[in-house]
Amino acid sequence: MYKRKETGKTQIVVLVLLFAMIFAGCGKEKAKEAFPQEEKSCLIEEDSDYLYLCGSYQLLKLNKATGESTVLWENKKDFEGLDYRLYSDGQGFLFGDRIYYIEAYRDEELGSECKALSVICTDGTGYQRLHQLDAYSSGSMVLLDDELYVDAPDEEGNAGWLCYQFQEDGSLSESSRPELEELVRQGYSQLSYTDNGRRKLLMPEAEEKFGYLVLRDENYEVVKVDPKSGEEEKLPAELLQMEAYNEGNFLCVAGNKLYLVDSKTLQINKTIQYDNSVSYIDVITTDEEYAYVTYVTEDESEHTQKCVFEKVSLETGDRSVIFEQEQMIGVGAEFSIYLSDIVVKNGYLYYAGAEDYQLYMMRRSLANPSEEEKLGEAFYDSGIGEVGTIQSYYERTYSRTMPDVLLTETDLEWLQVDEKFAGADKINRYLEEEQNKNIEYENGNVEWMEEMIEEYGEDGISHSSYSSTLSEIAYFDGRYVSFCQQEYDYQGGAHGMPLWIGLTFDLETGERLSLPDVIANSEEELNSIVTEYFAEYINGNPEEFWEDALDIVRDEICFESDFYLTEDGIKFYFHPYALSSYAAGFPEVTIPYDEFEMKISLQSGEGK
Repeated sequence: MYKRKETGKTQIVVLVLLFAMIFAGCGKEKAKEAFPQEEKSCLIEEDSDYLYLCGSYQLLKLNKATGESTVLWENKKDFEGLDYRLYSDGQGFLFGDRIYYIEAYRDEELGSECKALSVICTDGTGYQRLHQLDAYSSGSMVLLDDELYVDAPDEEGNAGWLCYQFQEDGSLSESSRPELEELVRQGYSQLSYTDNGRRKLLMPEAEEKFGYLVLRDENYEVVKVDPKSGEEEKLPAELLQMEAYNEGNFLCVAGNKLYLVDSKTLQINKTIQYDNSVSYIDVITTDEEYAYVTYVTEDESEHTQKCVFEKVSLETGDRSVIFEQEQMIGVGAEFSIYLSDIVVKNGYLYYAGAEDYQLYMMRRSLANPSEEEKLGEAFYDSGIGEVGTIQSYYERTYSRTMPDVLLTETDLEWLQVDEKFAGADKINRYLEEEQNKNIEYENGNVEWMEEMIEEYGEDGISHSSYSSTLSEIAYFDGRYVSFCQQEYDYQGGAHGMPLWIGLTFDLETGERLSLPDVIANSEEELNSIVTEYFAEYINGNPEEFWEDALDIVRDEICFESDFYLTEDGIKFYFHPYALSSYAAGFPEVTIPYDEFEMKISLQSGEGK
C-alpha cells in the first residue's frame, strides 16, 4: 500500500478574558488603575510572570519561567470529548488580578449551547458568571473611554451589545447607546467587518474610530451609514467581509482575493490575487503597517496541505511569508488544520502545535520567527503516541474517457501498533486488511461511474469519496486498547453517511474483543442495562428522537452491538437515522464498568 509521509502541523485554538468588579479576595485596585494598555480583547493575556490561555471551556495559567501550568477554571461537563478545542473562540481582558472572559456552556433548559460573560481572579478564586449571552455572540469585547462593550446580538442574530460604565470604586453599571440601538431597530444588522485580534469590530467602536458604520441592510447589501444623520450609501459587494484595519486602510477578503480599501473614502486601492491552490484566507490582526494573514494551500498531487502565515503591507499590498505549518495527523478527526485562531500578542505569534500526537501551545517571535518555543504541558493528548503511530493512504481516480473528471477519492488513516506489544503483528494485519477493504470498495465504484459518464456525460455523476480517521485512543492501560475509527462514505447528494467502528484489542494476544470477551453478563442482562441508560437519555430530550426509539434500542441491543471502551466505562452508540435524524448525529451512552460483571481486568485511568 502507498504510505503518505507523516507530518506535524499546527493550529490554534485558545482563550478568553474580560470585565471588572471588586470581588472578595481579588485585590483592592481600582478598575481605572488596572485598565489594560490595549483597548481590545485578546485570546492571550499576560502579566510579568504568567501567560493566561483563556478558552471557551478552560482557563489556563502558565508560569513563563518554569512552564508549569495551572487550571484556573474549566467546564468538564460540557467539553467532554472536545479537548482539542478547549481554547477555541476565547476573548478577554486582564484587569489587575481579575480575568474577565467569555465561557461556553450548555443551558439545559434551552437545550442548546450558550455563552456567558464571567470573571475569576488570577489565583483561581472569585469565579462568577455575570451575564448570559446568546450563542450568536462572538465574544468580542472592547474598552472605549472607561466603557466596556460586549457583543450580544438578539435571538435572530441582529446586532446588539452590552455596555457597562466603570465606576470609581471599580464596579460596573449598565449603560446604553440609544442612537446606535435605534439604527439596529431600523433593520440594519452588524457586518462582521473585522476580526482584529480575533473579534468583530463592534458598532460603537466603529463609530468612534471612523465616524461611520458599515452594515447590512434589509436586503443584505453592504451600506455605509452616518450614525448621526442616518444617511446611507451603498458599497461594493467586495466590502462584505472587512477583516482588518489600521488608521488608513481596511483589508477585505473575497474568495482568494484581498482588497486594500481606503478607510476614509471606502474606495478599493489595490487588489491582491492569490492562486487557485489557496483557500480559507483569514486575516488575524493588524498593526500600523501590516495585516497578518493565514491561508491554506494544497498540493493535490501529493495530497498535502499546509497553512501559511504571512504579513501584508497595508500601504503597498506586498506579501512576505513568516512561517509555514504542515498538516497535523492524529490529533482528532474534527481538529481543523487551519490556523484560524492564531494570535498576535506583544510581538509573538501564539498557536497550537502537534508533537507525538499531542497538542501544545507554541509561540514564535515576530522578530525571529524561525525559532519555535513550546509553552507548558500538552493541552490535548490523543493517546496514539503511547500505542503506536498513524499510517495513511490517499488516492484519486480520474475518468479514462474524460481525464479531467474526478471519479473517486480515498483518504485513510489508521493505527499501527508498536512492536513492543506482543500482539502488534496480528493487530496491524487486521487493521491494514480493513483499510484494504475500503480501498477495494471505493475502487469498485469506478466502473459503474465510467458507464454513467459514457451515457450521460460529465453532468451524469458527482464524484464519490471515502475517508477513515482514527479519532483518538479512548482507553489504554498497557494490556488493552480501545478506540473508534470514524469513516465517511459519500456517493453524491446533500451529504454522505458517517460510520463509527468501535475497536478493542488485547495487546498481548492481538485478538479483537467482542462484548462476550469483555463482560460475563448474559445477553438479556446486557439488554436490560443498556436499555435503561438509553431510556434516561431519550426521555431527557424526547423531541430529538423517533417515537419508537426506545423500542428500537430494546430490540437491537445484543452481543453484536456497537461499543468501545473509555476511561469511564463502556460506550454504546447508534448510527444516524437509527434512533433520530441525520442531524442528531450518533446517540450514545457511557455505562460505568461497575454496572457489569467484567470478564477482563481493566486499569481504568492508568497508562493514558
